[in-house]
Amino acid sequence: MSRLLAPLFFLLSLTPLAAQENITVRTNVDYPAVALRVIEEFAEPRYAALLTRAQAQREAWTTFCAADPSEDNFNQLTLQFVEAVNAWSGVEILRYGPVSEDFRYERIAYWPERKNDVQRGLQKLLSENDVLTPEGMRAKSVAVQGLSALERLLYDNDNRASLLAKGAGGKRRCAAGLAIAGNLENIAKDIVGAWPAVKEQMKVAGSTIPREAVTRFATDLLTIYQVTGDLKLDAPMGKTPAESKPKSAQWWRSGLSSQTLALNLQSAADLSWIILGPGDEGTNVVAVIETAQRLADNLPLPLSEMVTDQVQRRNIFLLRDAVRGARDLSGTYVPPALGITLGFNSLDGD
Repeated sequence: MSRLLAPLFFLLSLTPLAAQENITVRTNVDYPAVALRVIEEFAEPRYAALLTRAQAQREAWTTFCAADPSEDNFNQLTLQFVEAVNAWSGVEILRYGPVSEDFRYERIAYWPERKNDVQRGLQKLLSENDVLTPEGMRAKSVAVQGLSALERLLYDNDNRASLLAKGAGGKRRCAAGLAIAGNLENIAKDIVGAWPAVKEQMKVAGSTIPREAVTRFATDLLTIYQVTGDLKLDAPMGKTPAESKPKSAQWWRSGLSSQTLALNLQSAADLSWIILGPGDEGTNVVAVIETAQRLADNLPLPLSEMVTDQVQRRNIFLLRDAVRGARDLSGTYVPPALGITLGFNSLDGD
């Protein structure tokens, strides 16, 4: 049996068992403890990591823009961009909390892109003559405030050529990149700084906020499967290779569409373990999610390059089935384990 197929057979053998089991809905869940565990073991360290990578990215732009353009310094820009995207992918699953305020989630990474908003916004930004600052970026389009715009600056051939050439176009792009990177750092700093107050809300005796928080965390967990299946896999795949849309894959310009999927799924496994804890529920759910994560890890090419190839699409089908299995098993175990009912997902809004 192939190394890719083996974990899928395990997933398929396990998933039906969940449907047959008589799962008890817990009534004694310590919601403050669960909420604090998620915040302290998942949210805070991952947003701190995002802040660290955002700071390093801003420093790389500062260095690049202060010196004569060079390939070495440009390579540092792309390296720090990749690290920042990886850090974001590890916490992208969370939509509840400080990231939900002030459009921070969309400002960090504007995706899926609507009506070419990033390109249009970036063109407008580059054509203007105002002084660009991290603080001033808050007044700009949400689409150009974060990683999505930086990807265009770094991986679009024309932008790259301008950045590496001496001239007004390169200077304007440098100013834009530095301002966007600084804005991203400020957003991450605001998120990190807001979590302590959220933690205090979880400690108020008799409050309903901890239960609401746990419900939102669980909703975010289940939402990542919809995002992965519908938006990150099905949308670029289309029904046939001829109907595929490789440019709708997230991070297709930077070639990060596959590795970020693996990071999303690993974060889902980690969050599931923190929410469910040791025991049958946690063990079974995490095992199935990690099956999907390993399949994503083993994708041989960026997703955007695989969707047009009939042979490579088989690997994507395997991954999609594994994600659906993880979704179904999580939907079976997570709500009753937490004594909650989920009737919507994070994409529906409040």
